[in-house]
Amino acid sequence: MIYGYLGFIITLFPIIISPGASFAIALNSTLNNVMKGLIVPIVGTGLGIITHGLLVGVSLTKILASSEWVMMSLIGILGAIYLLYLSFSLITSGIRASENQHQNKIKKVTIKDVFMLTY
Repeated sequence: MIYGYLGFIITLFPIIISPGASFAIALNSTLNNVMKGLIVPIVGTGLGIITHGLLVGVSLTKILASSEWVMMSLIGILGAIYLLYLSFSLITSGIRASENQHQNKIKKVTIKDVFMLTY
């Protein structure tokens, strides 16, 4: 039993420490809030990766593979809806940014922001 957990930790450790998109958020947050701003991106990234690893660890992949066609269709539809949402958000945020160019507010990074970034 202990070897299973040890293997799980050894497998996830390189993924957790490798730089990615969350590295840019951590760097930006550190530059804006010094060392105090580094904790939030680290915790959010770690929680996101561990959550993903646990879902895979409890055989979510096996469940998806058992009803492959239905799940892949559902994932495809949800993915398309999510991409439409992202494009709409990008367009509206671009319009708002062009209207409010004179206000340069730095948004604080939360654990939820970084957690959602890992997906």
